[in-house]
Amino acid sequence: MILLFPALWIPDDSVVNPKKVSEVLAHLAYQGGAKFVGNCSVLGVSTNSKGASIRLPGPKSFESCHVTGKTVKNIRFSMILKSIFIGVETSMGFIECEYFVNCGGIWARTLGKMSEPTVKVPICPAEHYFLTFKKIAEIANKSLPTVRDYDNHIYMRRIRDSFLMGAFEPKARPWRLTSGRPKTHKPGVEGQLPELTEEQWIHMAPFITAATNRMPILKEAEYDTLMNTPDAFTPDGRWIIGEAPEIANYFVCVGMNGNSLQVDIAKYLFKLNSNMILTGCGRSRQSRGRLDGERTSSRKLSGI
Repeated sequence: MILLFPALWIPDDSVVNPKKVSEVLAHLAYQGGAKFVGNCSVLGVSTNSKGASIRLPGPKSFESCHVTGKTVKNIRFSMILKSIFIGVETSMGFIECEYFVNCGGIWARTLGKMSEPTVKVPICPAEHYFLTFKKIAEIANKSLPTVRDYDNHIYMRRIRDSFLMGAFEPKARPWRLTSGRPKTHKPGVEGQLPELTEEQWIHMAPFITAATNRMPILKEAEYDTLMNTPDAFTPDGRWIIGEAPEIANYFVCVGMNGNSLQVDIAKYLFKLNSNMILTGCGRSRQSRGRLDGERTSSRKLSGI
């Protein structure tokens, strides 16, 4: 029985340490003049007004409108005045600034609700499971590729002298946003209470089976840790980048959908958002309708 059809090998693929990459990016930003403040909570996002609209006289419908040449008579229209961001209220005091970027990840929607008017950020944290295996002597000190099996919705990659497998289920389960702390279970470890239930192991069983079938060496490997972590997703699986339609100078950069540390993507996102701020083009040609949050409004998803 054929279980593997043609595959694609990408020799430039790599796995990096996310903590180290974050530290390098933070250091470069610090060298460029950025300041980092830890243990500081956002309490509210301030604007100069609640927004307003101006309505000119005219009929309530277009049925009685008369158009002659370029002259338009009796058409009522509205001009919306957006609120403008002016600062952030924090646990350490008020910070007055010209621009604000909501890159709160799984908390971006909650952060969007802290302003008046509310900025709608259609982001949903979903459960993301992955399983690590104990040391496999046969692969020690060997360079092995990351394996992505899209038909079975799994991936496998090297972690130290073993493997890690994870799944992106077709029917994902929402994360209960009471905490962003991952939950784990180390089977066979005495005195350690499991934070994951038997039902969650059952949920992952088909994906674990698919991984061990794809990579038979894992059938003899011992399980180390099953972990469940929150990962942020958008309704259509695309990023949300650009100026919020509700508030001027309020930018959003969220929804990496499990791809937040792909270096080439990260460089593009940083540059795109920075260019929008510097040029004043909050809804750039590249992002308009494809990456800005307002695109979900037409699908009635912006309030999820």
